[in-house]
Amino acid sequence: MATAIQRLEVQGSATAPIVVKAATPQILRINRYTLRPETESAMRNLQKQVALALVQWGNPQPSVAIEALTGPKEVWCLTGFQSSQEQRQIAEKLEGNDILRSALDRIESQVRVLTGNPSTVMATYQQSGRRGRSWLMGRGHYLVIAVSPVPSGIEGTCYQTAAGQQYFISATRTRKDADARAAQAGPTAHVFAIRPTWGMPAREWVNADPEFWNASPVAKQGPPPASHFKTLTKARW
Repeated sequence: MATAIQRLEVQGSATAPIVVKAATPQILRINRYTLRPETESAMRNLQKQVALALVQWGNPQPSVAIEALTGPKEVWCLTGFQSSQEQRQIAEKLEGNDILRSALDRIESQVRVLTGNPSTVMATYQQSGRRGRSWLMGRGHYLVIAVSPVPSGIEGTCYQTAAGQQYFISATRTRKDADARAAQAGPTAHVFAIRPTWGMPAREWVNADPEFWNASPVAKQGPPPASHFKTLTKARW
């Protein structure tokens, strides 16, 4: 679940999505929720509520929500930042958005009934650990993720926590390719499906793959009016 979002000046009750190009984040916030038995349906409904709240009450920091298809029953939320300064700014804006924070707290309390306390880590990009093509946030329909304290054979991008745990992330377009890549990477790798109705895609992600992201609240919102950007420019300068 996204707990840190970017909120600019709000125009009415709903805001426009941030235009962010697909990129490899330098810092990755990973929220992991382990589901209790027979809670999948309730969790999916709550994740949709999170996405709707973010669209209605604030301008979301782009994030990807994923559901494990292999391994333990888990839901993850991945939020990327390009710098620690950006991370702090977004956290401060969330703190100042009382309505959104209240809505997220209410949903979060329901989520914890289904999952217990989430596991949250911050990990930084490791150039030396990358194999093959870099993972671009917002691309692909499936993610293959291997978690290990030692280098993995998976093709993709490496992130490392302060404790030394490494997350190797690779995106694929099809489930077949994801299964094959996970098998090649070994037992620490699992396959996740990106859930468009749960995450907060940037407008560039929607434009690049509209058929996939069509179900997301951001995509349904449509492009922002020109007057929105004029107002933002005046407010900034």
